[in-house]
Amino acid sequence: MTEPYLIQGRGKDKCPPNTFCLFADINFNVGGPRTAILVIPAESTSNNFSEHGFDQSGDGVSSVVNGTNEENALFTKVEQGGARLSVPANTAIADLTKYNLDGSNTGTWNDQPQSALAYKEVVPVPVINIPQADAHVDNARQPISGAATGKVDKVEIYEELTLIGTAPVTNGAWTFTPSTDWSDGKHELNVLAVNGKAKSGRANRNFYRVRPTATVQITNPKNGSHVDASAHIEGNAFNAEAVEVKDGDRILGTTPVNSNKWAYANTSEWTLGEHTVHATALAGQNRSTTTQSTFTVEARNLTVSYKYSGSWSDSSSGTEEHIYSYNIVLKAGTTPVERWRIGFGQLPAKTHLAKQFTDTFWGVLIKDGTDGTVLLGSPPPEQGKHIVFAGQELHLQVQVAFPDKDTAHEKLYSLIAQDWSATT
Repeated sequence: MTEPYLIQGRGKDKCPPNTFCLFADINFNVGGPRTAILVIPAESTSNNFSEHGFDQSGDGVSSVVNGTNEENALFTKVEQGGARLSVPANTAIADLTKYNLDGSNTGTWNDQPQSALAYKEVVPVPVINIPQADAHVDNARQPISGAATGKVDKVEIYEELTLIGTAPVTNGAWTFTPSTDWSDGKHELNVLAVNGKAKSGRANRNFYRVRPTATVQITNPKNGSHVDASAHIEGNAFNAEAVEVKDGDRILGTTPVNSNKWAYANTSEWTLGEHTVHATALAGQNRSTTTQSTFTVEARNLTVSYKYSGSWSDSSSGTEEHIYSYNIVLKAGTTPVERWRIGFGQLPAKTHLAKQFTDTFWGVLIKDGTDGTVLLGSPPPEQGKHIVFAGQELHLQVQVAFPDKDTAHEKLYSLIAQDWSATT
């Protein structure tokens, strides 16, 4: 065992071999009412006796036994601070009332020690350089770094009294990066330098994890637009994990944010009439300012939906691209649709319709996605083909080439269908 621990007993012989023992009473607890003994293994440190169960609310250390082969030391303050009393190797002090200490309330060393070192050489307290004291940081894995002088192997990093990690000291410098995200709010860190089993006093640093302000936008349906009952709510969100969606005062649900985009599909069709949808970005316990869009749901003759079909990689162009395929479904209501257009948008840079699609598409290619939007039209109605007949569906398999792989590409954003049958 290398950490200090508490035992009960009376007599000098109760001190385990190769340890530094602190007794609560004079004469090594013999003849007195107290029996507590704080045992500090050789080359170890106690920076605060109370943390190891040695109660100093009434009395403190009154006698000591140094059973190690090194000079040990007592300090009047925690973290090896204040005045120092050296205790030579393999010696004992039966009564600290006989050791004068100027400025103490007793005038002696009795009941004054607050920390101790079972090692001759004090390990210097490390320095914390980053983050600054009481800094507000938004980095979820904010590194902690600093310097350590003297014979130091590593530093130990504590969140209050809990060890959360260690970092080696190289050329007098050290850096610790956590393996998990810092939680939101205040963090109270303590850092100790370590030389073998001996530890320094603690360097303290507080900082706060504060997330950047979350923002949200609704891009579809646009304010004042007219949509059908299957409309999805879509938008952008920044510095957010999810978006909460409401229809008026009624919470519809939350949806995750992927690559700063989000989409919400209502579990049932929208009722006909006007709706005001509110969206709020969520980041941990933080909520963004709410944005809203008011739209009117109408019974439309032409509706559109889609289903993600899959993806694969393609290097036939000489550059690796990632092809995402979607089955887009047009459905006519009570009357046939002879001329139509479908489109979708919010595509990232370097995105375009895949060559295998454009080489075989039988309709009119209006926009190929290079400007962020795809727009496709039906062939001329006089051909009598690809008409959406009343009560029937028309399926269109569309492939899009993206420059990267991302689950956000599995969704189509701002998907629209337009009935152009009445136009000439």
